[in-house]
Amino acid sequence: MRNKSEKRKFYRYVFKEKKRLIELGVDKEELRLLCRSLSNTLNLNAERRLSQYRKDNFVSN
Repeated sequence: MRNKSEKRKFYRYVFKEKKRLIELGVDKEELRLLCRSLSNTLNLNAERRLSQYRKDNFVSN
């Protein structure tokens, strides 16, 4: 993205959406890890950490 104003607009949109999701009760750490893995789909460590976090914290008994 070469247009700086478009990039800022996108980041403002992402910030508002993350804030909205946190207000709805989404886990902050899961949201952070999800955004990290979606922003760079080639980062295998980010995907691995997200799946490990979900496994550790959302285990159904």
